[in-house]
Amino acid sequence: MLVWIHLWTIWSLKWTLYKYMYSRKDNYIIGPVILYELERDFLGNEQIHDVKEVLSESDYQTYCDKALDDIPKLANLIRGCYKNDF
Repeated sequence: MLVWIHLWTIWSLKWTLYKYMYSRKDNYIIGPVILYELERDFLGNEQIHDVKEVLSESDYQTYCDKALDDIPKLANLIRGCYKNDF
């Protein structure tokens, strides 16, 4: 079962924090909402093992480029929340 919390609608993509359903140690992921939705809806299907099998190559590349643009801003936001801990 995936548990998720909607974090932010900012920058190029919507981001979320969710519990990865295939983790053996209940790991959480901060990732684009689209990734969460694809994992929730498709990756449990035995025939689909990779998001690249669901998205077109151009859509996949677009999401990757947008995520790479957002990651530094997301990291700064997280650091700001825990600035006294770093």
